[in-house]
Amino acid sequence: MLDVEVGVEEAEPDRHRLQAVYEDAAAVSPLQKAGGRGTGPLEPTTVPLGLANFAWDFQSIRTLAERDHKNIVSWNTYDRGSHFAAHDAPDLLVADIRRFFAALR
Repeated sequence: MLDVEVGVEEAEPDRHRLQAVYEDAAAVSPLQKAGGRGTGPLEPTTVPLGLANFAWDFQSIRTLAERDHKNIVSWNTYDRGSHFAAHDAPDLLVADIRRFFAALR
């Protein structure tokens, strides 16, 4: 939070720093084009990946996920919960995480 005494000139470095972090994160996206800041499309990931689709969150599209991640070992859809599943559906989230890691043993 900015102090009311801080002027715009002093607040600008924080804004630019945040923008740089955001742009750096975007640059490593698998969707980054070769003409952009990244090195082009990345190879699909191969580490084990699990996805939990909660009812009131963004619904992932499996064909797109499989394009970018070659080792999806768990894909579950739930009838409740949201982006904040740890708060509104902790039982589902904990059970999903436990099943994911149990399958890797």
